[in-house]
Amino acid sequence: FRNGHVVGAKINEYLLEKSRVVYQNPGEQNFHIFYCLFAGLDQDTKDRLRLGNPDKYFYLCEGSAILRRKMKEKKEQFEELGNAMDLVGFERDNQENLFVCLAAVLHMGNIEFGQDDNEYSFVKDKTGPLAIVAELMGIDPNLMGDILTVSVSVARGETFRRHLNEEKAAASRDAIAKSLYDRLFRWIVNRVNQLLAPTAEEMSLAVEIGILDDFGFEKFDTNSFEQLCINLANEQLQFFFNQHIFMLEQQEYKSEGIDIASISFKDNKDILEFFLAKLGVLAILDDESSFPKATDSTFVQKLHKQFDKLPFYSKPRTTTSDKFTISHYAGQVEYDGTGFLEKNRDSLPSGANELMQASKNPLVELIFKGTLSRTGTLTLGSVTSRRTGRLKKKPIHPAASVSKGGKTLTVGAQFKNSLQVLIEKMNQASPHFVRCIKPNHSKAPNKFDDQYVKAQLSYTGMLETTRIRKEGYAIRPTFEEFVQRYKTLAAQVTMASTAANSRKILTSAKLEGYQIGKTKVFLKYWHVDKLIELLEVVHKAASMIQKLVRGFICRRRFRKLVEQLRKKEFAVKLKTPSPEPPKPLPKVVAMPSDLHTPSKEVKMEELSDDEDDEDDEKFDEDGDVFVSRNARFGKFGKEGTKQASVRWFKATQSDAVRNSMGDVQLWFHGIITRRQAEQRLVDKPNGSFLIRVSESQFGYSLSFRVTGRCKHYLVKQVNSGKYIIAGEARVHKTLEELIIYYQNNPINTDGDILTRACASEECRGTEGMGTLLGGGSSSREEEAPHLPPRKASVALGHEPGQHGKLTNSGASPNANKKMPTSRGTRQKGPPISDSGPPLPPRNKK
Repeated sequence: FRNGHVVGAKINEYLLEKSRVVYQNPGEQNFHIFYCLFAGLDQDTKDRLRLGNPDKYFYLCEGSAILRRKMKEKKEQFEELGNAMDLVGFERDNQENLFVCLAAVLHMGNIEFGQDDNEYSFVKDKTGPLAIVAELMGIDPNLMGDILTVSVSVARGETFRRHLNEEKAAASRDAIAKSLYDRLFRWIVNRVNQLLAPTAEEMSLAVEIGILDDFGFEKFDTNSFEQLCINLANEQLQFFFNQHIFMLEQQEYKSEGIDIASISFKDNKDILEFFLAKLGVLAILDDESSFPKATDSTFVQKLHKQFDKLPFYSKPRTTTSDKFTISHYAGQVEYDGTGFLEKNRDSLPSGANELMQASKNPLVELIFKGTLSRTGTLTLGSVTSRRTGRLKKKPIHPAASVSKGGKTLTVGAQFKNSLQVLIEKMNQASPHFVRCIKPNHSKAPNKFDDQYVKAQLSYTGMLETTRIRKEGYAIRPTFEEFVQRYKTLAAQVTMASTAANSRKILTSAKLEGYQIGKTKVFLKYWHVDKLIELLEVVHKAASMIQKLVRGFICRRRFRKLVEQLRKKEFAVKLKTPSPEPPKPLPKVVAMPSDLHTPSKEVKMEELSDDEDDEDDEKFDEDGDVFVSRNARFGKFGKEGTKQASVRWFKATQSDAVRNSMGDVQLWFHGIITRRQAEQRLVDKPNGSFLIRVSESQFGYSLSFRVTGRCKHYLVKQVNSGKYIIAGEARVHKTLEELIIYYQNNPINTDGDILTRACASEECRGTEGMGTLLGGGSSSREEEAPHLPPRKASVALGHEPGQHGKLTNSGASPNANKKMPTSRGTRQKGPPISDSGPPLPPRNKK
């Protein structure tokens, strides 16, 4: 933020539940985007992406049933997604490639495997889903099939090929699908951060506000690795909350010398060490993940052996179960260890990464050549233009996520690092906590579940905070604040801000249970209510005294004034002779009602000329800092000059202002100035509009007439080639579509609507058009507006400020005078009528 305005934004992602892509628990759905594809894409695009019946896809849970219930909602979500991507600046090619990759994920789930007598897996139909995936992603289908069914490893210079069974081949398929979706998600975050990054100048004086959208404590029927990470994050945030709220409160009591018993609260530091210590849960999980022969069962057994005696850990009664229970600050959660190792490794089949880096799809190639930092952020080894999104040549780093020691980081290690970075940022800020409480499970209105709400209040720490505030001193004003506010209770006009005077006020109020510190007064929550009641009594008494005294003073002054007036009148009667009768006033002669008055000044709204500089973006390792931008000089010349605007229009926009027949649209007026646009609209009805090429930057200006003024709006072209009015959220494919939309919807909060184009036959000359649409024209042609001759006469009976009707009798002697403009230029001399000589001027007398 700078001067109250947003100048940039940045997003950090911490954990994506990518296992949902390939598997959903009963009652769950896949990510919304997959259902939105079927609801929002047109049939031609679906055919090109080979998308058919949603029920055909293994990764989609109840696809057709969900679309039948929520078809309208999903279609609207898809339209909002496209509009948002256009608004932020995603290029059209990138959007199309994104949908191609999402379709490839769905088709990948339909690849089926068989198994021979040797338990060697094979792809059942190599011309089916496998061929579709290879076509969409631009890779070799044979290599793809080999990677899914054969594991290749190198040891001591020798290459070993090991055939996978049917189960492991399916796991390889799911691993590639999850990795593709995960990298697509991280690329979107990366690209948004590029497009919303502020300039270095803006960042130098800007302040930041960070918003953390917490996962919330999770407890389901089946809790896996994702729920353990989410609940670990909640434990860490709860510890920060305890440190900030409770411990700081105790420290303030001690620093002020307040004699109270120490307030107790639930400290979850032991549970955090249980997760994050060198021999904690995540460390044991990483160790087991590094052993090829380790299983989920061996991991759970090590947990039992290491933590069996801890009070917040418990194991099941049956020894064959892979479950364990942890008592979090918010309650007990039973975790199922099945799949922990595989989810933590998050490894791709051997050769899969190299295959994707050789893809002919530029987006697939880009995201798999990128690296994952120590916090899991995708960093690209390239420099990307903010305007075009095209990659410039730079060295490409290895695509693996590695630590300083060269060891591949697991998902658990990345999540641990990201938590550490998050807490470091929060410790440097001034935090404010917002707790969101759900009234019921079913999201139904007018339904309040007491037990459900009470449980949320408990595990969010609200009940504990309330208890501590109630037992402690919630109100702590300084001596100065307290004395200045409540000194009237001690019947004192002025008092020094001291501890003695504070005690004197509290004694006068007959309060008990307070304490006086070194610099502050410590009050219970009900003390303030009592003090306010006493102040109201004093204020009412003061108001009554003021009313009576003011009334007394006013009555006394009134009597004095009356007496003085009577004395003056008596003296005047004695000295002054009888006055002569007054002379009659001269008769007022009515003036003609049709005298012409100069038209009112036409006011305009200022046109925003903010430049959208094109620049290069560089990426930091962890994605924790903003990326600066530099000024842009495009291939059309320096933006903001008329010559550059003409070159830009000829190269990119010549078809944008033509209709389907190839004719120039009536509303287009070429490259004219703001004042020329106002002169063409000055006598037009409200809602009349025109569009002109902007000289301040590459784009257009929409000018339209309202009562007494003209308004101007900047029309920008986003990276995808679509158009948007600056400050609005809706993106339009063409200028004609933009105009049609605002002919049916208000363009601003005043309710203004475009109604009528200022057509060429009515008000447009040749200036500004030849340069853009013809072979060229002289610069003189652009300098002055070419308006049709207008007789500067006013018909009798017209309202002031309106021009009279044109006649065929020729131009009057005043026809060469300047028309009134937005600067309020007034006509000089007497008005002229159509019926005879000029009317005489008004009698000044």
